[in-house]
Amino acid sequence: MEDKLKELKSIIESHESDYLIERGYENRIIINMNIDNDDDFLDKFSKSDYPIVNSDIYEYINKYTSSFKPNEKYILRIHSNCIDDVEKDIYSKAIKNYYIAKYLNNNVNLKRNRIISLILGIIGGLILGLVIFLEYNQKSEFWMRIFDIVSWVFIWEVVDILFFKCNELKIEKLRTLNFIDMKIEYK
Repeated sequence: MEDKLKELKSIIESHESDYLIERGYENRIIINMNIDNDDDFLDKFSKSDYPIVNSDIYEYINKYTSSFKPNEKYILRIHSNCIDDVEKDIYSKAIKNYYIAKYLNNNVNLKRNRIISLILGIIGGLILGLVIFLEYNQKSEFWMRIFDIVSWVFIWEVVDILFFKCNELKIEKLRTLNFIDMKIEYK
């Protein structure tokens, strides 16, 4: 088994050099995208005054960049013969609009998680206070143990939300900020 893992690791390392990252000015990672037909570049439901890109575009960008550190900066280089100058401005704005909307949604989720954590923490603390009260007054051992378990479930949920889920959202927020700052070039 260990030999097989070493063999797989060597195969991956040998292919790593094939996967060279192209970098541009300011050491930004270049994302190359080929567009042969721009009919579906914009989401068909987006408004003309607030365009948003089609899901295929941002899914490609997200997949391409998923293995990079969240603090990496990017250049999106779109190779196309079918995009005119007017469309270049619209498409650039549409890409930025998508990531701005994603950033704002991320902020809402962070705030929501913090409020939920606060409420759950208060509930867990109150129930834990009830356990201490029951123990001090030597009330029913059965109910004391049940409330003890329930209070720790609430407290653990606070820890899970604040230290794990919020951390993931903060990383996604940083990644999204870098997409908003992404330079867009057309070739």
